[in-house]
Amino acid sequence: MLARADSGRNYYPVTDLLFERQRSWAFVDKPLDAMRDLLRQAGFDKAKFDAVLADQALYDQVNRVQAQAMKVLDVHSTQTLFLNGERHEGALPVEAFDDIVRKLQG
Repeated sequence: MLARADSGRNYYPVTDLLFERQRSWAFVDKPLDAMRDLLRQAGFDKAKFDAVLADQALYDQVNRVQAQAMKVLDVHSTQTLFLNGERHEGALPVEAFDDIVRKLQG
């Protein structure tokens, strides 16, 4: 939801920041407080942070996208990667990804 705030204008920078600094907010006693502090770097003050997380329409939109991915694409985990219609689930080591790309190249 936070990455999709402001019509998603900063989706990738916010997502990158959250993943890069995941250890600093996801595995602490108060993850929301830590995430709120982290996202100050992305222009979220406390009011904006709290408002985004309370936005029911945005919450519903995120859930619709997730439900569609599950129903239409049978995606049930992060990461799921599709290459030429073939699904690859889970974090792929670089070698496995390289093998897949080589096979696609023929």
